[in-house]
Amino acid sequence: MEGDADGEVLFVDRPISFLGDLDVERGFLTDYGCVRGKLLVFPGSSGSTVGPYVIYSLAKKSQAPAAMLVKSPDTLVITGCVLSNIPMCIVSDWLRLSDFLRECVKGRCFGRLLSGEGVFIVE
Repeated sequence: MEGDADGEVLFVDRPISFLGDLDVERGFLTDYGCVRGKLLVFPGSSGSTVGPYVIYSLAKKSQAPAAMLVKSPDTLVITGCVLSNIPMCIVSDWLRLSDFLRECVKGRCFGRLLSGEGVFIVE
C-alpha cells in the first residue's frame, strides 16, 4: 500500500500477533505501548488469520498506526493495510535499520515514510 506518513517511530523487535498482542479499543501493543499515529516498524506477524480484521478495526476506531514498515510482510498484513488504507513498506535492510532503531529507542525518534519512493527518513 503506497502513501506517505510521518510520526514517532515505534520499533518492535519481534513478530506481532495482531489477535493476541493488540488491544484494539486503546490501540495498545503489549510490551510496547500505543500504536496510534506511529510509524510501526516490526519484523513480521505471527498467529491468526483474523489479523486483517484486527488492523481494520484499529483503523475504524481511529487507533491505527500511521504506517507499517515490515521486514517480511505476509498476505495478512498486506491485506490489513490495503483494507485500512495504511501505508506499508517492506524493509530491505532489516539488520542495519533495527540496529539503528534500537539506539534510537533510548530517546524518541521521529520519521517520515515516502513509500512511493521507497524512502524512510529518521530524525
